[in-house]
Amino acid sequence: MTFEQPFEPRQADTRSRTPVRIANLAWVPQTGRFEALVTVDKGASIERVRVRGDMSETADVLTLVRPLNRGEIVTKDDVQVERQPKRVVGAYRAVDPTEIVGLAAKRQLRPGQPVVPSDFNRPLLVNRGETVLIVYESPGLVLSARGQALESGAKGDLVPVINPQSKRIVHGSVAGPGRVLVNAAGGTVASLGRAAQ
Repeated sequence: MTFEQPFEPRQADTRSRTPVRIANLAWVPQTGRFEALVTVDKGASIERVRVRGDMSETADVLTLVRPLNRGEIVTKDDVQVERQPKRVVGAYRAVDPTEIVGLAAKRQLRPGQPVVPSDFNRPLLVNRGETVLIVYESPGLVLSARGQALESGAKGDLVPVINPQSKRIVHGSVAGPGRVLVNAAGGTVASLGRAAQ
């Protein structure tokens, strides 16, 4: 709430049951403009004060502290919860900041702009066409070879990778940046071609 004119402090009778009362209030939600008649019980007299200004209902929303480019990862210092007018934020409501920390922006985002989890994706750790390390693990055995990712993927995604030497395609789970893990049930050692321990 902001007042059109500075609102000077008033002294009310502390013995009064209703020292201050809003006698009349007119508010236009679409514009936020309001006008109110306030009565102040001074004991021996009643003072009437007319006030005007802007008043709007607010809601907690999650906003960015700095601009984010597409694909940029969100850190805990990039987000904050702030109150903004409901007529501006619409259906946006604050979510736990930890829900988006570590995610990547789907598009360019401005500071102060309300954001929700759907504005973000899990960050890609493997990009299509990128050379990746294929790792095969089974009890007592670890084999690795280089391959080329045929699809992009975030952590945990299953992506096809081609071994350039054997031309075989294996499917593995993205385990980290440029690293695809093939488990014992998901493929054969032969699919890795010439592998090095």
